[in-house]
Amino acid sequence: GELKVQLDGSYGETVFFGPDELNQATRKLIIGEWTGPITIGSSLYWIHLSEMEERNISLYDAQLSIQDDIRFERREEAKNQYFERLQERARVSTRDDVLMRLFEIAEERYAPVQ
Repeated sequence: GELKVQLDGSYGETVFFGPDELNQATRKLIIGEWTGPITIGSSLYWIHLSEMEERNISLYDAQLSIQDDIRFERREEAKNQYFERLQERARVSTRDDVLMRLFEIAEERYAPVQ
């Protein structure tokens, strides 16, 4: 299958795959080259570097992207805090208190009247 990886650092430091043997072999490739077979356990791997694309974005677009990321993180944090407060409010009784109250209600409703 084809794997597309966005590089955050240098090509020589990027982790493409789980096994380090595959990463080392990939880092040695230039565009159009392939390597393999690489044996890891009972599996064989062939790696082909088909292309590399450099993308440049304007400072304005980068700032918008960063702003969107920050806004998303703040919303997630606010949502998590809200749910934590809801859960804390719901924990007014212990499990044993709830069970005892349920038994009392069941006894009041369904126990024979004497």
